[in-house]
Amino acid sequence: MTPDTWQAYLEKQFPAFLLRCTERRRLDQAAAEAFLERLELGGDNLRLLRGLSLFAAHERELSEFATYWLPDLLRALPSGARVEQRTWRGGYQGRLDLPATMQLRAGGDTSAFVTRARRRRFDLPENVFIRSLAGRTERLAVDLVAREFLHGKGWTKGVVDSLAALQFHTRSSLLRDVPELPIEAYHVQAAQNARHPAYRSALHWHEALTDALDHEDPQRLAQLLSEGGLQPGDEPKRFELAVLLTVIESIERHLAASGEYEAARTFIAEGREQVATFTRACGTRIEVYYNQAVLPPDETLGPRDSGVRHYLDRSGRLRPDITVCVRHSDGRAVYTVFEIKLSKDFAYVSSGYSEAIVYRHEYARYLSGWPKAVLVASEALQGKPRPEDDVVAIAWSDLAASPIIGAMLGLNT
Repeated sequence: MTPDTWQAYLEKQFPAFLLRCTERRRLDQAAAEAFLERLELGGDNLRLLRGLSLFAAHERELSEFATYWLPDLLRALPSGARVEQRTWRGGYQGRLDLPATMQLRAGGDTSAFVTRARRRRFDLPENVFIRSLAGRTERLAVDLVAREFLHGKGWTKGVVDSLAALQFHTRSSLLRDVPELPIEAYHVQAAQNARHPAYRSALHWHEALTDALDHEDPQRLAQLLSEGGLQPGDEPKRFELAVLLTVIESIERHLAASGEYEAARTFIAEGREQVATFTRACGTRIEVYYNQAVLPPDETLGPRDSGVRHYLDRSGRLRPDITVCVRHSDGRAVYTVFEIKLSKDFAYVSSGYSEAIVYRHEYARYLSGWPKAVLVASEALQGKPRPEDDVVAIAWSDLAASPIIGAMLGLNT
């Protein structure tokens, strides 16, 4: 049964977001576990989702380590002493090691001098732990910054500030003389025995980081995702995702009623391909795309994109909110596109219907089924979809039970 509101529906679904503008929120672990069961774990998207959830859930631990305790430690970084011997010829500088010098001369080396000097060394195991932890954290955060998931706004500001602090201290302090090595048990033990509170702070962050990244336990992963859950930062984006998930769920329900099929879902991320695929026993494959210019290829631009390129020297292409492709075993590919509008202003919603009509003509050669284009609105609409209309409009609350999905799939419903 579909919840009364799209907001409640989205809460229940708990999709995984890898979108650039997100907000932190705590989620129910059972919902996270149910979500993970529907996904194929692995790949770069899972690593990124883990990293984002780690920073979202434990930003305070990272900030305390990177911006407070680490600078405090570096004011008096613990060190040891190493005695270095050096052999000179004809003269020397420093403190003469008389016994070693006399031994060389007794052996016939009459021009030799041996000196001894005490050198400070900072490569203590607990300092190697600090340096290596900082380095691993930097690499993860830099990757997420490069992909614009950590952009220094909203909740990500604290993480970006911590990254800047780590980069400064690893390059401009005594840490630059400490080697970065794989962290082993004796490094952790040394940090546990060290006196400065910075090591306790580092251990807390290390525990959070390794628990997030260094295991394949689905239950622990679900806990991480529930503690560091992310949602899109604006309401229209959340509504788009509610519609997307309704379409995916409705496709799955229709396929389950029509026979055997295989399903695969992935994260909703920038630069991805399909967010869901379904393969029927007959060989038909259904692909669902979100916010992508899937059609047409550049050499067959539609009239809108071709005209914009020719007259205005702009290469941007129309980008439907959702595109569904049904690839039949005989090679035919039938597409349906969706435009989504969240608004109580029906003048604005009607502009979405106009956009859907543009899609219908822009992609005419590919839209061979019914409906060709669909406007999904957040508010109830007066009219119901008419079979004689290539472009139809429907409210989100009616979408799951409408004939649109079955017709789009070519199923008798």
